[in-house]
Amino acid sequence: LLMGCCVMLFTVYAFLAHLSGSYFSNNEIPYLETIYPLL
Repeated sequence: LLMGCCVMLFTVYAFLAHLSGSYFSNNEIPYLETIYPLL
């Protein structure tokens, strides 16, 4: 159960990071590239 919660939170976190990168600027791209290989 704990692992499932951690995975869900990480997925939501990555999704929000993707949205912020899409909305604000391309400056977020190197940050996103460090997250997405983990998914």
